[in-house]
Amino acid sequence: MLKILLPLTLLSVYALADNLIILLPHHAYANLLIRLVFILALWIFMTITIKRLFSSLKQRNLFLATTFKLPVNEKNDELKELNQLLDALPTTTIKVFQAVSESSNQAAYFSDELYGNARNRSQFAKQIAEAINHVVDGTETQKRAVAEVSLAVEGVSASIQLIATNTGDIQMRAQRTTDTTKLGKTKVGDAIKQINEIENETSAVQLAIGKVSNSSGKVSEIVGLITDIASQTNLLALNAAIEAARAGEQGRGFAVVAEEVRKLAEQSRQATAEISKLIVDNDMNILHAVSAMNEVSKSVEMGIQVVNEASQTFDQISSLIFEVSGQIEDTAAAVEEVASSSEEILASMQEIENISIETAEKSVVVQNASVQQTSIGKIIAGNLENLAKIIQSLKVTASNFD
Repeated sequence: MLKILLPLTLLSVYALADNLIILLPHHAYANLLIRLVFILALWIFMTITIKRLFSSLKQRNLFLATTFKLPVNEKNDELKELNQLLDALPTTTIKVFQAVSESSNQAAYFSDELYGNARNRSQFAKQIAEAINHVVDGTETQKRAVAEVSLAVEGVSASIQLIATNTGDIQMRAQRTTDTTKLGKTKVGDAIKQINEIENETSAVQLAIGKVSNSSGKVSEIVGLITDIASQTNLLALNAAIEAARAGEQGRGFAVVAEEVRKLAEQSRQATAEISKLIVDNDMNILHAVSAMNEVSKSVEMGIQVVNEASQTFDQISSLIFEVSGQIEDTAAAVEEVASSSEEILASMQEIENISIETAEKSVVVQNASVQQTSIGKIIAGNLENLAKIIQSLKVTASNFD
């Protein structure tokens, strides 16, 4: 029965080793399992070899004792040496069997450990498969969320682009307003120069009118002097006429001259009267002109003040427009930066979506691999259980040699 059992056991061990090598090409326990299998094979081989050697020695002893006719001393020496060898053989065989039995016990222990680990790995693989299922579900949810966020980001990006366009238009209009304000300020400066020139000319006219007024006063004095002279001349002509009348015929010619002088004096008086009237009218006109020039001067001063205030207002407007333009430029830059950031976010969301899709695909692959690993773990556990049964059978067989 031993001859039948040992070959069958050896074949079972080799077949199990082949299955383990196929199932565990990269498994962490493959090396240890293969070592255990080869220890068992070596034990079986040594058992068969020692048994055959023991049988051969017994046959040789019998053959030497019955067949060859040796001298008594030589026969005794030969048989004695053979008996010593046969006496030592059971002891050596027992030691070998004890070592093999101990190795078999260790192999059984490691087999139990591997069987337990295989069951644990199978459970872990099942848990990993369940976790991967949750990951796949979460990945699908993440894909939907990423798609929704991508749509929202696209809407925000479009709004930001519209804001950027409107901000650019406002910036252009603000620049035009700034240019127009600068032009208006320049025109106001020109108006101030013109008003200052008018003020200077008005002052010159006032000065000229003052001189004319002074000259008119002097003319009035001269006219008064001429009027006095004409009155005195007229009076002298009257006295001359009286004296000529007293002289009679002799004074007739002198009376004619006196009459002519009187007429000239009267004409001079009338002329001076007209001149005086003209001077009075001229003085009145000069007074009106001076008054008007004073009003014009006041108006010019008020105009200068108003223009200065307008210039200051333009300065304030220009300053405010400059500040607004700067703020618009900052806003435009910020909007451009936000637009760029939104584009980057959109690209990142697209990349995340691609990664989510790839992750989902890989999760499915990992899920299938986990299911396959679970199946392989079950097969390994079954093979390890068979290995434990074989080792137990070998232990029973080894105990027969004790």
